[in-house]
Amino acid sequence: MLSLLKRRRWWAVNLVLAALAGPLGLHLALMPIEFNQFWIQRLEARYGTLSAGMACDALASAYSSGLNILWRWPSRTPPDYQDSQAMFAYVFSWIPSRAIAYPTEGFYYFHIPRQGDRTVWGNVRLADLDKGMLSFAYFPMPDKDRECKMCTITQKDGLDVLKRDDHHYDVSFQGKTVHFTLPPTGETPPRVLPLLPDEEFVGQIQDESGIRFFLMFNKTTTSFYEVLNEEDGVTDTLDNMEGSCLIGNRTGFVFWQDPDVGRKILVGIHLADGLANDYYDGPGDQVPFRAHLRDKLHLVYPSTLTKDGIDEHGVWRNTPQWCRFVVAPFYSYQTPQELVERVRRVDPRLPKSELWTALAKEWWYTPEWIRGMQEQLKKEGKAFPVQDPLHTLRFDTKAPPPAP
Repeated sequence: MLSLLKRRRWWAVNLVLAALAGPLGLHLALMPIEFNQFWIQRLEARYGTLSAGMACDALASAYSSGLNILWRWPSRTPPDYQDSQAMFAYVFSWIPSRAIAYPTEGFYYFHIPRQGDRTVWGNVRLADLDKGMLSFAYFPMPDKDRECKMCTITQKDGLDVLKRDDHHYDVSFQGKTVHFTLPPTGETPPRVLPLLPDEEFVGQIQDESGIRFFLMFNKTTTSFYEVLNEEDGVTDTLDNMEGSCLIGNRTGFVFWQDPDVGRKILVGIHLADGLANDYYDGPGDQVPFRAHLRDKLHLVYPSTLTKDGIDEHGVWRNTPQWCRFVVAPFYSYQTPQELVERVRRVDPRLPKSELWTALAKEWWYTPEWIRGMQEQLKKEGKAFPVQDPLHTLRFDTKAPPPAP
């Protein structure tokens, strides 16, 4: 009798383990698409920064992915590349039933390692879920500019969106429902980082590279810059360079570390990553999509006043495709030494606001560009937004821009 009870208990334990391990195994073995969500979660585990909450989210998503494979058995063969609606249906069929979009612009990124003779990258944009729609874009590497495909998925296509709150949505398509979570990262202010009296916290950026930043607006210099968020650790190793600069061993991001206060200002990304539009192209495309930016963008970038201008969140009005103004206060370098030389041209004795602003200014933000904007706005009958737009250009603005 005792032996029978032991055998039954053994079978019960193994059935429970199989029920738990089976879906996880299917997810690991059969998933043909790499989703940025799982990539970021693995990075956090690799660098020892994985929180208990993120670990639970990773397990729940992977388990739901395995269940999706078990019950729906989606096709592993991508459709015709030219058919954007079919490509969306294929990608959506593989998204885990519990999905988390970490990047703060609201993109759920994916990567298809092989489709024929090319690698396909893309995203499902969730920022317009309140309007009952999704944007879908994908492109092959290295032919991104030539063969990029885009489409919008709405109720007419069979999409159904149920909003639970600002950070949780149920999205249904072709009989499948995905519970999307958009973490409130973008609204979370610094817990430790002290702000200057002339600084304003705009939003926290969770970049698709796995690095987190604080986006700051400086009211004195009417400029943006980005500070590395180290409060919960950093998924990179920063190596020392010359001139108080640090470079990410994994990302290639370059930071200038202020010797007085220790904060690290993003000053550069690798030009090749920017041109490739990969995960290391910088946080310019991850500004929190609900951030109220219009008035600040007008002050910092007067070009946003031209033509029909931008909406409250920095999205260009009346354009054929969704397009936002890219807030990218950093330099694109070809070699790290090039960036070190640029940093050396900035006077370290400047007041902190002007120093950090000058270090992060875009290469194209020159007196010539400003004069061009003044002329353009004058033609359109619009006033230039600031009186002295040149007072923070404290470096050699005649330095040549990086080669395209």
